[in-house]
Amino acid sequence: MRRVVCPKCKQTAFETEPFCPACGELLARPSAEREDSAAPAPKISFDTPVAFELTGVLLDTLTEHLQPGEQVLASLENQNAMVGIVATDRRVLILRAGSLSGQYARAACRELPYGSIAEVRCQQLGALGKLQLLVRTIGGKPEVGVRGRMGKIVPEDLAAMPGERLRLIADALRRLIAQAEAKEGPGA
Repeated sequence: MRRVVCPKCKQTAFETEPFCPACGELLARPSAEREDSAAPAPKISFDTPVAFELTGVLLDTLTEHLQPGEQVLASLENQNAMVGIVATDRRVLILRAGSLSGQYARAACRELPYGSIAEVRCQQLGALGKLQLLVRTIGGKPEVGVRGRMGKIVPEDLAAMPGERLRLIADALRRLIAQAEAKEGPGA
């Protein structure tokens, strides 16, 4: 298997990797492969004050699930890069890189519409903290509007998050949820 050189940090990576494992830069692919692919991988920019860069499997999972033109507004991963949260201009994504206990072996992504999130809580415990989203669900699926208000509220816990950034992310999520509710209107 051939290796390519990252144009940003000059580290080498396998040609099959879409991003540089050292810096996360999108790696150039041979021209023949570019012609075969239907759509190029989106370039993800973490350019807002509360969009902290994701790494490794979480970044790969985000790249797979991000829709064309979707913008990352806020993001954070936990201390061991196994769990992350991403708020975009359209929705919230909960990313999980896998589990040491074997609950799930590969990366997973759960999509939450802003309207399905009833409340955002954060608890800081020293240098780390826990972010908890209370999600309106019916049958385990997130729901919005009147249907969501008829369902039950289920917590989505994200533990071992960096404490100094946790409040920033929680406040950003609350603002985005309030904006989404204002767009929907009171009768939704």
